[in-house]
Amino acid sequence: MALSARVRQLRNHITDEIIKILGFPPSGWSRSLLGPLVFAPAQRFSEIAAEFDQRVADCGLPDAARWALGEFRTRVEVALQGTVPSEGPLLVVSNHPGAVDGLAIAASLKRRDLKIVASGLPFIRDLPTTARHLIYTPQVTQTHGRMAVVRSAIRHLEQGGALLIFPSGQVDPDPAVLPGADRALENWSPSVGLILRSLPETQVLVGIVSGVLSPSNLRNPLARLRGEIRQQQMVAEFLQIVRQLLRLRAETLNARLTLRRAEAVEQLAVLRHDARQLTQDLVGTAQRALADHLVRNAILPQGPQPR
Repeated sequence: MALSARVRQLRNHITDEIIKILGFPPSGWSRSLLGPLVFAPAQRFSEIAAEFDQRVADCGLPDAARWALGEFRTRVEVALQGTVPSEGPLLVVSNHPGAVDGLAIAASLKRRDLKIVASGLPFIRDLPTTARHLIYTPQVTQTHGRMAVVRSAIRHLEQGGALLIFPSGQVDPDPAVLPGADRALENWSPSVGLILRSLPETQVLVGIVSGVLSPSNLRNPLARLRGEIRQQQMVAEFLQIVRQLLRLRAETLNARLTLRRAEAVEQLAVLRHDARQLTQDLVGTAQRALADHLVRNAILPQGPQPR
């Protein structure tokens, strides 16, 4: 497919996603009314996505991720507790505040063989090279599909690859600006324990990401109009991306990433412990990593978020 045609296809899919984030169906009157209003950010995002996919092909996922972080005006400060193996099976589990968290982790790991378990948004499937680095998650109710994801993850690790999973399966609160980041860790899927039990030789890193969402966008009236905090976060993320892409007084974000080696969990995995217990041990490691992350970065615990 020619680049211009790919950008058009990306733009159409991204426009649909933007309209859904704003709370409207991506068809009929809402598509006709809102489509022209979001054309500029959708077009720019599509151009960046197409360029990103080409860079993944030319120089690998880590370098492409670093380039994309620059396009989204985000610097990442990494605190590494342990070592990142340059080869061999590696499982990375992390909280998921959204925005550029996956890019931040991919850039920091420097593993060209990294695959990410991600939602099957239509526009992602329009990026052929990037798609090779993704394992798509199904709908929550599709048990067969979830097991297919687990099998694909195990197969990639068996081949010595690196794998990134966001075990909560949804966008989590950004610890720097929203409450509930600690509670969100308790919702991690037992699938990660199942993967570890199947491949006990896998090394494990726990990631904590914060600072990917600007407080000013959360305070925007458009975000505050949405009822639930998660919906407010999605709208705020959209507003942030628009400002970043169009250079509309967008501040540079200073994201922070902690990567902690989960050695105790690795030792338990060798003993082939129960999958749920392995997951709970990972949650405990993540909770301790989050507490250390907040202290190290002088982040105050967030109170209830006003609506």
